[in-house]
Amino acid sequence: MVFTDYSPARQIARLDRVADEAQAANVITYDELQRWQTDLERTADAGGSSRR
Repeated sequence: MVFTDYSPARQIARLDRVADEAQAANVITYDELQRWQTDLERTADAGGSSRR
């Protein structure tokens, strides 16, 4: 599934819940989570896609 809008993707894919669970399981750190969310938000604001 490809999303072109961050807001619906965030809700449909339950990204906040997944991120919270990953952080609780020590899969990612708080800083990694913040960087990822900031990158997604900036990319969405710029109207582009983030591929690394």
